[in-house]
Amino acid sequence: MTPKEGSKICYLCGKEGADSRDHVPAKALLPPGGNEYQRITVPAHQSCNARESFDEEYVRDLIVPEAIYLGMHDAEVPYERVWKGWSRTAGWRRYQQFLRNARRLEVQSTSGVFVGHAMEVAPDIDRICRVGRKIVRGVLFNDTETVVADSDVIVVLLRTEDVPKIRQQDSDQPYWQALSRPSAIHTTCANGVALRRIYFANATDNGVSVDGMFAIEIWGCYIVGTVTFLMETSGRKDFPRVTETAKDD
Repeated sequence: MTPKEGSKICYLCGKEGADSRDHVPAKALLPPGGNEYQRITVPAHQSCNARESFDEEYVRDLIVPEAIYLGMHDAEVPYERVWKGWSRTAGWRRYQQFLRNARRLEVQSTSGVFVGHAMEVAPDIDRICRVGRKIVRGVLFNDTETVVADSDVIVVLLRTEDVPKIRQQDSDQPYWQALSRPSAIHTTCANGVALRRIYFANATDNGVSVDGMFAIEIWGCYIVGTVTFLMETSGRKDFPRVTETAKDD
């Protein structure tokens, strides 16, 4: 879908009349902004954005406490939002859901000494992936003014702490090689929240096809994503840096 020049297109539904701007990632996942950070906002209908808010609050409640445990101090303000959210009805239900899906663990020190108990929460992968797909769609619209459907985006969830090992094991994979290139676009949203992506163009019988590859780091959560679209659907004349093929830089 190609946005009309000068129109306020909602990046979620592709229709005109966007009446708000949505943070990408969602503001619920971010600390207060400062001059040292870059923040992406894109036009959206409030009604479209509201449909996604429960998933975003769920992800915040799930990953921000872990970020505090890992010593990511920029997560302190979102952590306050977690506690405030749990004091409301919808937030209390999320908290109860965490408890229902949790199991008790024994915590040991690095030397194997028992130090206490903790709760391990089984994450709802589908909800996290929905948030990841929304972020990809928002970043894509910011870069290219292209609207894609949720079903057009493929994402996979990883733990941030596992990424270095996975990158080393899969160093020959095109995805990791592509995002390591200097031509990749990088946005730092906070200490522990970053967006990286690269676009490749390929000539096809239907026109110029563009493959987008994305890496999304949100505190202790790492999401990798891909999306393919036709360049002619982009609403931007000044299309971002595009590599002609996946083999050339």
